[in-house]
This record gives sequence, structure tokens and C-alpha cells, in this order.
Amino acid sequence: MTTGISSHFLYNLRPSDTMREGRVVYLNSVSRIFFAIKEILLGGWTQRDQGAFCEFYAFTAEKIETLKGNLTTGNHLDEALTELQKLLKVAGKIANSSWAKSLNNGQSEAYAAFQKDLSDLQALAVPHLKDWIVQAQSHLDAVDRKIIGRWIEANDAQRQFAVFKDLKEVPYKFSEIPAGSVLITDPEAYLLNRHLVGKKSIWKTVVLRVKAFICWFFTGMRFTHAELALSNGETFDLDKQKGSWIFKGEAVIQKREDKVFYGPVVAPRKEAMLTAYNERFPHHQVATFEELWIKIEEEARKSAPKIKIGFWDIFKTGISLPRNKNYDCTRAWNPGVNRFSCSATISSLFSKFGIDVGQEFSKIDKNITPVDYLNSRFFEPIYVIP
Repeated sequence: MTTGISSHFLYNLRPSDTMREGRVVYLNSVSRIFFAIKEILLGGWTQRDQGAFCEFYAFTAEKIETLKGNLTTGNHLDEALTELQKLLKVAGKIANSSWAKSLNNGQSEAYAAFQKDLSDLQALAVPHLKDWIVQAQSHLDAVDRKIIGRWIEANDAQRQFAVFKDLKEVPYKFSEIPAGSVLITDPEAYLLNRHLVGKKSIWKTVVLRVKAFICWFFTGMRFTHAELALSNGETFDLDKQKGSWIFKGEAVIQKREDKVFYGPVVAPRKEAMLTAYNERFPHHQVATFEELWIKIEEEARKSAPKIKIGFWDIFKTGISLPRNKNYDCTRAWNPGVNRFSCSATISSLFSKFGIDVGQEFSKIDKNITPVDYLNSRFFEPIYVIP
């Protein structure tokens, strides 16, 4: 007994679709009560869902075997890796649905076999990715291949998030983010991830949405925090002091590595930063951004233990002060003395090296917010969530 789900319909399902036939229903898309009543009247959904998935699995079985063969031999890699990406997207769509919950609760053997097949395909594909990307015929082709490679190497939560938001790329792991990037915290993206993986918290939801509203009130956007990416998956972060009841913050070097960041990321425009530094310090010029970045990262790591802030320091970010024509951005960085918010502290670190984020917005460093990094000429977005 099946739901009559069209396997072709499921394979090409878009994130905005709801099932007009069957039970693949995206979170918050339709009333759970409606479906509960409907399925009870139809005799219960577990048996019907398992039958429907067996139909879908049969539809994909030949495709999976062909992929295994091509990935084992290394033949037809363009087609095989592109098809695997599509199959992984389908898996994300299923995982985001209430259908998957029914399959898991019913301990569907077909669903377990499908998940194992995907894991086996990923293991076969990953060794091919590096050479396959290098063999790209053009820059555009290389970009597309990197995106496909990231989908294949991603974990389930990354793919579920990207599928739900209909994003071209999966969210970045900290280890993938270029040094010098600014990571902008989007509480709605974080909460969505928690919701999709079944770890939502009412208390966290309330707290984060209150913080998002306050940030929206002062800046026009809901972004609540900013971190600076360092080398090797680490970040320079103004975090809450452990054990503090009323917010007190301190700068710490966080070891993030292969954890995933669910939020916008802006990467440094290397030439713009290098030019700004060399023009400001003509007697101490460097030849490459990499040389400049070594200086910036060393300063961040050395100064982090000195930086402490309180609630009032964060609140002052929203109180705009005029920037006069004689403002010297290089003096904004004074660890242990100047007490700025997270985004303002990062800005003042860049300012020490002549990279004046606030100039184009007529702001002093103390008033820089996470939104400014999205619009700055010194950064380019590499991951944006609509």
C-alpha cells in the first residue's frame, strides 16, 4: 500500500514545494493537525510511507549502481559527480520532511539502505575531487566544480540547511573560511539549523530573537555578532565570560576547525587591503596580502588576553558619534583601554594597519556594526543567506 508518490516528482522537488500527493511536508509548511487527521482516516502513515519510499528507492537503484561503478573506475566523472550532488540534495529534501520522521520511526530498511548507499558514494567520490577540480577548463567551470565538491564533502546538517533555503552552496566549515574573513551571526539561520536537526530550544529562541530585534532597531538588520577568521579554522572572538550573569565579554581565540558556521561570510579583498596598508605606511610596505595578514593575525593573538568589555560597551555601538576630518583610525586599536563591541573591535584591528572600514560610511571605529562588513569595499561576500 503506497501513497502514490511520483518518484520523478520527488527527485525534482523544489524547497518551496509541498506535497500535493503524499506526505513530504516541509517544516512549518502546512498544518500538522490536518495531516494527522487525514492520515489516521487513511489507515496510518507509517506503513504507507514505507511503501512510498520503497517505490522511490527502486526508482533510484539503477542510478545508484551506475554511480558506484563510475566512481570506482573514475569513468564519466563530470556526469557522476554532478548526479551525486543532485542525489544528495534529494536526501536533504527527504531529511527535512515529516516523511523522514515517519521512516525513521518505522525503522524503514529501504531508508537505511539508501542512507548507506549515499555514504558509500561519498567515500568513493571524495578521492577524485581534488584532481577533478584542478582539471577544470575555465575559471567558471572550476568554481562550479568546487561547489559540487563542497556538497559532496558536506555533512547532513549542512546539506539540509542549504536545501531548505534553496542555496547554491552549503554553509562553510570554519576550516574552509579564508583567513581575514568576517563571520556575521544571523540568529535566524542558527535557529533554523537547530530546528532542522531536531535540537531547538524555546529559551534560546526567545533570547536570540530579542537580541536580533535590538540589533534590527539600531542597525536595520538582525545580525547580532561578528568574528574574525584566523588561520587553521580558528577565530578571534569577543565571547561571554564564563560564569558571568550580567554580560561581560572577553576576546578569545576559538578553535572552531570542522564545526559549521551558519551565517553570512565576507572574505577580504586582498588587493584593496594591501593598497590601503602600503599607502598608509609607505616606509614599511609589504609585497603580498599574506605578509600583511601575518602582521594582523599576530597582533590579534597577542592582544586578545587584554580585551574585556561590558554590556554598556556593546550598547554604545548604537550611539553614533560624528567622524571629524582629522580622525586617525590607526589610534582606535588600544587593547585594554578602548572597550568596543565585537564588530568595532575587529574594525579597530584592521584600522591599526590603515584598513579604514569606517571611512566610506563616515563612521568612527566604535560605531562599526556587522552590517557594515557586508557593504565595505574591503570585503566581498562569499556566503550570503537571503
